[in-house]
Amino acid sequence: MVTVQAHSIWQDSDDVLDRFFALGNQTWPDLEELRAMKFDRSKVPDKVVEFIRSTALNEYGVGHYTMQYRFMFGEDYKLQLWSAFWAAEEYNHYVVLRRILEAMGEELSAADRNGVEGIQAFRDGYTSYYDRIAVPGISRKVQVCTYGVIQEHAAVVAYNSVCRQLEDPNLIKLLKRIAKDESRHCQFYQAALEGAVADEGEEQRAKVWPQFEAFFNDFSMPQEFIDIFDEKEIGTDLYTSFWSDEEKAKMVLFLTRFFRKFREPAAVA
Repeated sequence: MVTVQAHSIWQDSDDVLDRFFALGNQTWPDLEELRAMKFDRSKVPDKVVEFIRSTALNEYGVGHYTMQYRFMFGEDYKLQLWSAFWAAEEYNHYVVLRRILEAMGEELSAADRNGVEGIQAFRDGYTSYYDRIAVPGISRKVQVCTYGVIQEHAAVVAYNSVCRQLEDPNLIKLLKRIAKDESRHCQFYQAALEGAVADEGEEQRAKVWPQFEAFFNDFSMPQEFIDIFDEKEIGTDLYTSFWSDEEKAKMVLFLTRFFRKFREPAAVA
């Protein structure tokens, strides 16, 4: 049974939240200007268009993800605040990606949006995934932060790998800006995970490495639990299909370098 802790990370300071909130507010001052974009659809591979469509719909799904975070973070108020900041940033990405599609004449349909909006299937599937893959006794907060590091870094790799398939420098620039945001989200989850295990103690710290291994060996992006992504075959397999062997190796190195610190007890000052 996964436990839900009522503690709050960073009890005595708002510095971490303030920093990430401020950075997030600086990222897309030109959002309205993007309405005027035009891209040559003939120069964008069909598979890349499907990736952009998938990521746009995934970002539209932030309403689902935020509800799950509110449940999974329990009574940790600062992580609840983070989920609100994060959702706003991801909705920015939805607007950017949707406008990229519109600039290529590949608009999202009402059926696409309706396919994302069904709540129950996502809620049940996402919770079942966390329950099935949980290391016995791990707190849900520690588990979610562990997944957050992996998932957000995977998003960075995905966006950057797709850029290798493109010629248009303006389109590349936009996708790399999104990747930069996802990298910052990964950094937040790294800080949140370290804060959570510092708060909850060595017993939880010892569970992080095996939980990382469990997620890494059976990885699913969150949209796997929204039916439309499976129906259209635009889920995890589409994301990872762009990754080169070098990118996969660098991802493994990045993640193992971060998570291996949890294999040893915390140093005593």
